[in-house]
Amino acid sequence: YKRQIRELIAQMGTRQLSARLQVESVCRSVDEQDDLGAEWFPRLTLAKYVGTRAARETATDALEVVGGSAYRSGHEMGRLYRDITAGIFQPSQDRGVRAGIANWILDATAERLTVEDSDSQGGAAQA
Repeated sequence: YKRQIRELIAQMGTRQLSARLQVESVCRSVDEQDDLGAEWFPRLTLAKYVGTRAARETATDALEVVGGSAYRSGHEMGRLYRDITAGIFQPSQDRGVRAGIANWILDATAERLTVEDSDSQGGAAQA
């Protein structure tokens, strides 16, 4: 039983550290006024997305560690779980983030393909 709890705690810590590193990276880019162009929106929304997902999954694992007592009225873990899961309703919602990331990737891919196609046609015309 102890091993399983330690495994959950390791997963919770790994997840939270990964999310924190992503948020810190975005904050550093803001502080340093990095010129990220079209990458700003995906970076900002992904930081929120990764952070709230990590928090929700960690809260679920924490409930498993604490046990059923967390469902008692007034238990701090129950309140935290409720508050954390409310993050899915804050902009940008998960589905919107995923759609935005897909658009960003597909638009960048389409733009690259258009440039490559125009380069290859220009090269053929000059030959």
